[in-house]
This record gives sequence, structure tokens and C-alpha cells, in this order.
Amino acid sequence: MLDQQGQKIEPIIMLYNYAKILNINISIITNREGNEATIEYTRKQLLDNNITGYSYLFLRRPNITNAWSFKLQSRKAIFEK
Repeated sequence: MLDQQGQKIEPIIMLYNYAKILNINISIITNREGNEATIEYTRKQLLDNNITGYSYLFLRRPNITNAWSFKLQSRKAIFEK
């Protein structure tokens, strides 16, 4: 939803807004490391960009190094909920 400089990625934001209109549960998966400081920073950055109302926010555990595998496992977890 946001690029490395914290700017909105407009096509993703448009999809996010459309999902909100349709009342679809929104999950955000990011490859950012899920330590306390990063979680707080990420939530603030999302809020500052008016990205709210998501159901889940997945951040990578520090011991996981494979981004592709992490994102795949996160998607599976969403479908299992």
C-alpha cells in the first residue's frame, strides 16, 4: 500500500478503498520485521495515510528470512480464519 519512501501506491489504495466500500475484511501483509518498534511505526504510518479498518496486519518474525515463504504462509493463515 505504501512504497519504501512511505508514499501511497495508488492502484493498491484504489483496491483497498473499493474493498472497504464492499465491506470486505482487509488484511495487510508486509515484509517488515515484526519487532515492537516496527509494529508501532507501521501502524502510525498507515494511520497517517488514512489506511484504517483492516482486520489483520502481518509482519515478518525476525527469524524468518524468506519473504516469499512468509507471505505465502500469511495468506494461508488468512484463509484459515
